[in-house]
Amino acid sequence: MSDKRMKGLVIACITPMNPDGSINEEDVASFAEFLVKTGADGIGIMTPAFFPMDDESMFRYYSDIITLLPKDFPVYIYNIPGCTTNDVSPILLNRLLNAFPNIKGIKFSKPDLMRAQDYLEKSDRRPDVLIVCDSLFLQCLTIGGVGTVTGPGGVFHERFTRLYRQFNAGDIQGAMETQRQIVKTDRQLEGIPPFSALKTLLKMRGAIKCDKCREPLRSLTKDEVSKLDKILNEYYKEENL
Repeated sequence: MSDKRMKGLVIACITPMNPDGSINEEDVASFAEFLVKTGADGIGIMTPAFFPMDDESMFRYYSDIITLLPKDFPVYIYNIPGCTTNDVSPILLNRLLNAFPNIKGIKFSKPDLMRAQDYLEKSDRRPDVLIVCDSLFLQCLTIGGVGTVTGPGGVFHERFTRLYRQFNAGDIQGAMETQRQIVKTDRQLEGIPPFSALKTLLKMRGAIKCDKCREPLRSLTKDEVSKLDKILNEYYKEENL
């Protein structure tokens, strides 16, 4: 990873590799130092991708990276097995938590509430669990998770922040109604390329100026943009915006 590619990067995600597939430790250390200096709150480290690995291989992978970081710099494990082919088991997460006190939790990109609960219940040190599934946002909170990582939440943020406030205030009925609204909007977005849709919606809300995605992600059709406009206007009415 060149210095040029790292400039301006604020999202914490470490996967710098050598051409032979090994970890480029020099780039990792440089990247981590850059993130610390720029005030990043922590680093999210995705599992190895493509080649299937067992728990021991992944433990060594994470160990090689984390030992290069400041000992008090927060780390989150990023588990997205649908894209990487590798899955962080509750046993592996617990081993990592015990080995590295600066591991704070896990970002879990799979709609599996039972696995999310296993991460909480089968760890000696309770991790922060963030589920990447809007439809399970409230459910994740109720089992002891700390929240969700969401794309639509950046667009429809009034609902997501309201649900979080309602839950923390003990207004479970209100949170359930807000969760229902979140699910309804999510279902309305089905069938439209998700990343292109999110960028288009963010542009509609004035958050960004450009809604183009890099190829091979495609731009939306006029009909798809029109559908998003209707969804957003419906949201505005329901939220009195």
